[in-house]
Amino acid sequence: MAQAHNFHARERRKSLYDPAFELHRTHQFAYNATGILTGDVFPVRSKAITVAVTVKRTAASPTGIILEFGSATTGLAIWFAVADGKIYAAAGDAAAADGITLAGLAPPLGQIVRIVFSVIPESGKARLWLNGILVASGTSSNANMPNGWSDDGTGAIGGVGE
Repeated sequence: MAQAHNFHARERRKSLYDPAFELHRTHQFAYNATGILTGDVFPVRSKAITVAVTVKRTAASPTGIILEFGSATTGLAIWFAVADGKIYAAAGDAAAADGITLAGLAPPLGQIVRIVFSVIPESGKARLWLNGILVASGTSSNANMPNGWSDDGTGAIGGVGE
């Protein structure tokens, strides 16, 4: 069972000044319906990133991408899995074996879920929070991500199917 660690705005603000918190704000962007050009919005993907999204589980078996940057093999993504309805998050280059995938929980039907995913390419560390609780953390198999957390591919805000 994952150790409970709360993530909230005060810690996020502190993380801007103290790297010990291991949450780093590196970019901010507005959603564009035509897609997110990862290379344009995030020109340096070797820096740490923390992304946050809020979703509501409205189906017993939700499936699909919630948020995605880059390509299918080198990118950052958060999604509901088909097999178990859990929330997953992944980043890095799967083909180079320096990517990482974390499994979260399957939230109860009708629950609003705040998802926070943090990746530090230099160390290969990643963390996943659901509603302020750390549910998964790990390190990529190569202990760093020499190709960063994503390539230049086009990302998107997904439409989760029911």
